[in-house]
Amino acid sequence: GLVCVGAPIRRTAVQHSGGLGAPVSCDGSLSFDMQAHIQGGTDPLLVVGAVVSAQFWYRDPPVGGMATTDAVQFVIDF
Repeated sequence: GLVCVGAPIRRTAVQHSGGLGAPVSCDGSLSFDMQAHIQGGTDPLLVVGAVVSAQFWYRDPPVGGMATTDAVQFVIDF
């Protein structure tokens, strides 16, 4: 995978995709409630008008390492 986001990089807590992974399974998914995170006020950079780029970075044991999802970009407007 290609890391598409730049500094400052913030990481979320570790998640499990829930995929079965036996032997090669793509049935898991990842999610993150960004609105709740923004409203929680723990990151002073997440303010109205800020441009946010986000991407999951994860372990992918079947291919032997790390991988990334496609990235998204949005503007905080509430």
